[in-house]
Amino acid sequence: IQVGIGKGLFDHGLAMVELAVDGDDADVLAQGGHLPALALGHFLLGEKDQHLDVVQPDTALPLLHQAAELAPQAPDYALALALTAQQVGDLDGAQSAFAHVLESNPTSGQMWKEAGLCALANNDSDAAGTWFESARRLLPGDVETLLGSARTSLATDNVREAHQHAQAAYHLAPDDAETLQVLGLVLARQGKLDRALQSFDQALRRAGDRLPVHIARSRLLVQIGRGEQAVGALKAAIAEARSVGTARLAE
Repeated sequence: IQVGIGKGLFDHGLAMVELAVDGDDADVLAQGGHLPALALGHFLLGEKDQHLDVVQPDTALPLLHQAAELAPQAPDYALALALTAQQVGDLDGAQSAFAHVLESNPTSGQMWKEAGLCALANNDSDAAGTWFESARRLLPGDVETLLGSARTSLATDNVREAHQHAQAAYHLAPDDAETLQVLGLVLARQGKLDRALQSFDQALRRAGDRLPVHIARSRLLVQIGRGEQAVGALKAAIAEARSVGTARLAE
C-alpha cells in the first residue's frame, strides 16, 4: 500500500486495500490502519493529474479524517483532508486541516495560498490576511495570491491596501478577467464608479465564466441607480450560464 500510494496508483486503491484486509470499507475503518484508510479514501475520490476529481467525497471524508488523526505527522494526509473538505463545503474543517499542513510545511508558498483562499471563502479575514502575507513572500508576482490579498483587504475595509494589491496584479496580468473584476470591485469601493464599470466591461469580454462578473457589474448598476438595467443584465447572464449550478447561484 505504501509503495502504491507513493507511486500515485490511486486507480488501484481498492485493490491495495483488499490486500490489507478482506472486507468492505467498514472493515477498513474497524481495523484502524491509516494506510488502508487513506488508500480507500483516494480510491473513492479518484486522483487525476494531482488534482482531486471527487467521485464520492462524502464517503471518503471520514476515511481521510481517520488517516490524518492516526498519522498527524504526515502533512499529505492533512492536505488530502483539506481538499476533500473543501469539495463537500466543510470550510471550517478544510481550514483546520490547512492549518495543520502549514505547521508541517511552512515553506510552500502554494500551500499558504491555498490556505488563504480557503480562509477567504470561509469569511475568516484575519487568517486569510496572515496566510496571504506569507504566500506573497514565498510567491512574489503570483497574480492569484495578489487577487486573494486584494479581496481580503476589501473584506476588512482596507481599500487602500486592496488597491495596491489589485494594481500589482493588473501590472502583471492586465488582460486577465479576474484581475479586471477585482480591480472593478476596488474602484467601486473608492467611488470611481465609471472606471469600475469600464473594468467590469473589460472583464466580461475576457471571462470564460462571465456569471461572477455579471453579478458584480449588476450590483454596481444598482448602486448608480440603474436597477432596471441590472435586472435585465442578470436575466441575460442566467440565460447564458453554462451549467444549471451556476444559473442557480445567480438566482
